[in-house]
Amino acid sequence: MTTWKHTFEVMPAIWLVVVVLVLLTHEPASKLTAKLIRKEDSFNSHMIVSCLVNVIMMSVILTVVASWIGMRNISLLPIEQFFYKWPRNFSISFFVELCIAQPFARFLLYKKHLLLDKK
Repeated sequence: MTTWKHTFEVMPAIWLVVVVLVLLTHEPASKLTAKLIRKEDSFNSHMIVSCLVNVIMMSVILTVVASWIGMRNISLLPIEQFFYKWPRNFSISFFVELCIAQPFARFLLYKKHLLLDKK
């Protein structure tokens, strides 16, 4: 089996796990964010800390679970290699969240609010 074919076969399962994790980690991440920063802090500080907490939680879990899905086997290997793989996974995830996902989401919300304001 080619690598690309295998990647496309497991990708739907990984995305399903990502969506479930976003829903499961939202509340704990919000509570932890509230403990780390004050209500009076700036919007940007709230966004960055929230993003950081979410990415840490999700990257820790996905470093192991996504490896299991990709290997189609539950083994101790991803746990044994965790401290080797997690920093790279975290760095990539945090970069994508800060530079691509968050700006895109904020742009869409901005456009949505502009449309609602016109009505």
